[in-house]
Amino acid sequence: MGLWSRITQGRGAPERVKPEEAAARPHRAPSGLQASSSISAADKLAGFHSIVKECLERALRFDEAGSPAEARRYYAQGVALATEALALKVAPPSAQTEQHRKQLQAWQQRAGERLRSLEARPQQQQQARPDAKPSAADSGEEAKLRAAVESDIVDHSPGVSWADVAGLEEAKRALQEAVVLPSLRPDLFTGLRAPARGLLLFGPPGTGKTLLAKACATEAKSTFFSISASSLTSKWVGESEKLVRMLFTVARERSPTIVFIDEVDSVLSARSATENEATKRLKTEFLVQFDGVTSGGADAPRVVVLAATNRPADLDEAVRRRLPRRIYVPLPDAAGRRALLTRLLGSSSSFTLPERDYDELVRRTEGYSGSDLAALCREAALAPLRELGDALASVSPSKVRQLRLTDFTGALRVIRPSVAREQLTELIEWDKQFGSGT
Repeated sequence: MGLWSRITQGRGAPERVKPEEAAARPHRAPSGLQASSSISAADKLAGFHSIVKECLERALRFDEAGSPAEARRYYAQGVALATEALALKVAPPSAQTEQHRKQLQAWQQRAGERLRSLEARPQQQQQARPDAKPSAADSGEEAKLRAAVESDIVDHSPGVSWADVAGLEEAKRALQEAVVLPSLRPDLFTGLRAPARGLLLFGPPGTGKTLLAKACATEAKSTFFSISASSLTSKWVGESEKLVRMLFTVARERSPTIVFIDEVDSVLSARSATENEATKRLKTEFLVQFDGVTSGGADAPRVVVLAATNRPADLDEAVRRRLPRRIYVPLPDAAGRRALLTRLLGSSSSFTLPERDYDELVRRTEGYSGSDLAALCREAALAPLRELGDALASVSPSKVRQLRLTDFTGALRVIRPSVAREQLTELIEWDKQFGSGT
């Protein structure tokens, strides 16, 4: 999990620690040294640091295994021990003790947030499947399916916020209203205000639809599933339907959840009489499971299906009906292109351009997508290096000249817009007919 990667990175399974032993346990001395009979405050802090880390690692493993009761117990223990550790007075402070205190404060905050999140869930969502005695089926084929689905879980928080998405203000506003606010305030979004459980992001390729989905999951504090066609298909007859069923089962267990299906047209295209039986069964099972998500009441697990495509016209009509909010993600306008260019070029002082050059560049990049602009900036950034010729092997980085508008002039001849006008026209027409008018 990204939230605890700094805690668990590079560590094996910790030894079992009884809660009553935690406060009295000293920090292990380095090999060849004996622990002092009188433990100093610094040593106590180091000992607490080690114990808190182990508690939170155990909490994380139970959390990831879907055992919220055990996870809550160890999260609470970790928070209590961290609070006790931070109350210690260490004088004089050292760099090591200050580092321990900073880490303990960070762990205390994150564990507290996760603990509150688990305690806020309805009781029926806390029933953890792994706590029950596994049946023969669950320990065999079903366990393999569960592992296959869980491998597609990205994170409880993908680490992308609205601030990381340049432009696209209308799309962000629509997702904020349809997904984020209902997840944060479910008590307000009930009855007629109940939000849609299915949304479609459509638009030209390279406009940031996947980035929007990740930011949405972060802002909504939801588990993020990233699903592709390969995740739901299998060469074995009948296994694709089981994968789809398991996908929604795990999503309900991990709720609140956002199930993101990229290039959804490759999975749920319009059905025809000529397609094979396996594909038909996959689509039928997905639609059945989708109905189960949308028919849940206010107390049902919060699962949102967020799909993305640049070919919305290829979607099956039944799929379109189950995605009532259809949000158009257009090519960046002038303000969006300026924000993207500023972010791409602002990472280094040697790439920064004068304001008048930004204005000219924005004007000349009309019709470029976000990925086109990134490719354009990379191509322009290579121009100062190309001028060095054979001297490139020995030149100092400080001797490389700054980027100029002329570098982009050359790059514009190489990097052209990737979206055809015909495709853009089709998307705009589809938005007029079926879009949500964002």
